[in-house]
Formats: sequence, structure tokens, C-alpha cells
Amino acid sequence: MGQNSHIDKGDRVVITGNSFCMGSHDLSEHQGKHGIVEFNNGWGLCNVRFDDGTTVRAWNGADLELEEQ
Repeated sequence: MGQNSHIDKGDRVVITGNSFCMGSHDLSEHQGKHGIVEFNNGWGLCNVRFDDGTTVRAWNGADLELEEQ
């Protein structure tokens, strides 16, 4: 997987963690799902829309990895 330091709006990501802290959702049922980052709040908390339309909040680096290009 790619580096996590610059995940931002429009990036394709995969859920790889479940920090479940400070604003993120419980991502245990979403492991391995792919989606697009709709926004990053500037501190790393991202809103991700999965390919199935589901939306979650997840942390850049702790919960998300860039999808390989």
C-alpha cells in the first residue's frame, strides 16, 4: 500500500485499521472496503464514501491507506 501522510479529498483509500477514537466510526465491519475521501478536516479525520454509498469517518494513517495505483 501507499504512504498515508498525504491522504486528502479525492484520494482512493482502503480501510485497514479501526482506531475508533476522537470522531471516527467503528470500522470493524468495514475492513478492506474501498472508497473516496470526500474531505479531510486538516487534522487527519476524513469522511470516506465507499463504493456502495456508505459514508464513514476515519483517521488518515491510523485507519486508512492509499489504494495502490
